[in-house]
Amino acid sequence: MTEALGIHQSDIIIRTALVAGINELRAQPQLLNYVFSSLPKDAMTAQEYGEREVDNAKRWFMKTEIPVFMNTRLDEAKLPAITIELLSSTEDAASLGDINPAASFEETEAVWSVLAGPFAASGYNPATGEVTVPSNVATELLIIAGMNLIDSTGKTHAIIDAGYTDRTKFKIAKNVSADFTRAYIKSASPTVVTSVESVVHREVYRIGCHVQSESIYLSYLWSIVLFVLNRGKQKLLEARGFERQQTSSSQFQLNPGLSTNGEVVYSRYIDLSGYVRQYWPKDSYEKGRSLSFNTLIVGGNQTVGPAVDENGKTINEDALWLAEDRDILGFR
Repeated sequence: MTEALGIHQSDIIIRTALVAGINELRAQPQLLNYVFSSLPKDAMTAQEYGEREVDNAKRWFMKTEIPVFMNTRLDEAKLPAITIELLSSTEDAASLGDINPAASFEETEAVWSVLAGPFAASGYNPATGEVTVPSNVATELLIIAGMNLIDSTGKTHAIIDAGYTDRTKFKIAKNVSADFTRAYIKSASPTVVTSVESVVHREVYRIGCHVQSESIYLSYLWSIVLFVLNRGKQKLLEARGFERQQTSSSQFQLNPGLSTNGEVVYSRYIDLSGYVRQYWPKDSYEKGRSLSFNTLIVGGNQTVGPAVDENGKTINEDALWLAEDRDILGFR
């Protein structure tokens, strides 16, 4: 997979953050004391809304299922519920494209081509690592070190030496236990280098708290959701790419759009804003890895054959020497 994170999936990030935070409160109900602790500690509310109200809130929360979903499913809602809605996603600063600050380039695997096969290797010597392939394979493909031999199970074996006069022979690791009755030869694992760009967006999401029957339940739910958002700022949001969050809340309101069978529904909304980074690939090219100059025996005389890459393809000599610094091409 690519290392660049693509388009930030904020709605899913926020939903899973809320679900995780609510689950944590259920697993550690003592945290609810922090949610409502101002009631018993305030002299004016302690008498009427003190420990008794905190206990009521804790009982209601612990026995009540509270689903979290996107507001597009509002008509299917089972109340109480929490909804998530995107209000806006705006580029923070106009630009033609911004180089990704973390990594301007990344490497990913490309399509790994089969150069020869399937064929049955006629011999493998575990003591030396020597493999012998059919002559037609050696005729069609110039096998070089850096390529890979794939066995019948799909396991990869790197070709580490192909400097034989007999081009049907090469070496892999010694003492390999493998079945080469249906083998392939592939190039070196190809790598694509991709330039990555990104921009920052400011996003605003509206989180709805919805309850039926009793308005006090809405106070409980709103307090719990706000607590989860505040407590999870770093771990549940910022660490997952939704940064510099701010919240603002609306007033309590009747919500006739959710009312069914004459039941009164109350709603309150929390607007959650934050900054996310959106990534995309710009240009890609396959990275060069190796170059081999093949030694050939012709009439008893040793000569240097053509230069080939790890795919066994001959590299044009004129093109080769156009590069003044051969390290630029990744040659070894």
